[in-house]
Amino acid sequence: MNVEVKEFDPRIIPILQHYNWPGNIREFQNVVERMVNMAAGGSIGLEHLPEEIINPKPEALQPVADEQETPRSLCDERNRIKKLLAEKERRQISYLLTSARWPEI
Repeated sequence: MNVEVKEFDPRIIPILQHYNWPGNIREFQNVVERMVNMAAGGSIGLEHLPEEIINPKPEALQPVADEQETPRSLCDERNRIKKLLAEKERRQISYLLTSARWPEI
């Protein structure tokens, strides 16, 4: 079957990266091939992932080096980035006000 994939849901990537792949590369290849074959209109989404990869057993997950620094979801990552940007913006504004000799309030 020759299917052209035009869209790929980016939320799939961290799920695939976090899965342990006990069947190694063959299991990965089979999952990707299955997703491509099931893709309607060339769009691959979360619904094309097998249930055992979306909701894996704990032993099927990759070990996490540092739980504090590794986001568990895209929502966590988005919130972490927002906090970093807000802090950077605060520092930049403070620097500019200090440079302009703005009186402290």
